[in-house]
Amino acid sequence: MNILAITHDIDSRTAMDTMLAFAHWEKAQGFSCNYNVTVRYFNDNVMSDFYVGHEHTVETVKNLGHKICSHSVGHFRDYSSFPFGTLGNTRNNYNPFNN
Repeated sequence: MNILAITHDIDSRTAMDTMLAFAHWEKAQGFSCNYNVTVRYFNDNVMSDFYVGHEHTVETVKNLGHKICSHSVGHFRDYSSFPFGTLGNTRNNYNPFNN
């Protein structure tokens, strides 16, 4: 038995802009892949809000039969020092930033 596990780390504007092309090709090949998506909805001095305006792209990838997984809201240099939060955070009540 052979197993092929394809995962994508969607954690930048470039990755967000190209994920749909990969998703369509993988679907055509009969593959179902994991897309680990960072839903970065804010700008700071490290990165842009590359998820904003691409919600439909993520939904399309899901509708093509791929699995969407959470890859956080942002990559932070001090992530290891963050306290664990609670479930149910939204854009309105969770406003991380990099200073």
